[in-house]
Amino acid sequence: MSANINKTIRQSEEIISAIVEIRELNPSIKDDSDVIPYAYRVISKDIRNRKKIYWERIQSVDFNDNQDIDFDSFGRNRRVILRTKDYETVLKSYTEYYKPERVKFSYLSKLCVLYTLDYLRTRNNSEPSIFIDKLKIVRQVNQLNIKLLELLEYNKVEEAKSLKEDLELLLSKYEME
Repeated sequence: MSANINKTIRQSEEIISAIVEIRELNPSIKDDSDVIPYAYRVISKDIRNRKKIYWERIQSVDFNDNQDIDFDSFGRNRRVILRTKDYETVLKSYTEYYKPERVKFSYLSKLCVLYTLDYLRTRNNSEPSIFIDKLKIVRQVNQLNIKLLELLEYNKVEEAKSLKEDLELLLSKYEME
C-alpha cells in the first residue's frame, strides 16, 4: 500500500470558493493544491480522535458567495495527492454512517472541505459551528423542563408559556432528533 493516493477532482464554483476562504482563514496553507489534502487531514484527525462526525449537518455549511473570484483562472479539474491513511479513514467513516454502494471522490472531498471550512470559521470565531455538544443541549433541555414543571405546579401559566417558547426555540435551533 502506498503512502499517497492520486485522484483528480472536477472543481465546482463552490469548491473553488471554499478553497479561497480556507486559504484566507489559514494563512499557513501556501498553495490552492494543498487545501483538499489539508481538509482530509483535519477531518481524518478528528475521526481518529473519536470525534463524532455529523455527516448530514456538514452539508448545511454555507459556501462564501465571493463574487470577486475569477473562477476561470482555477481550471475545471484539479489533481489531488492525499495520504492514503487520511482518505481511507474518511471514506470508512462516511460509508459506515450512510452505507452507500459507492462514494464519489468529488462528493467526499466537498464534505471534507465543508467540514474544514466550518472548523476554521469556528476556530476564528467568524461563524457558529454546525457541530454541537449534544450532552450540553440535553442538560439545557432537562433544566428548562424541570423549571417548566415547577412553574406549572405553582400555576404560573404566563411564565410557563414563555419558558415553553424558549424550550421550543432551543430544540428547533439544534434540530434534536
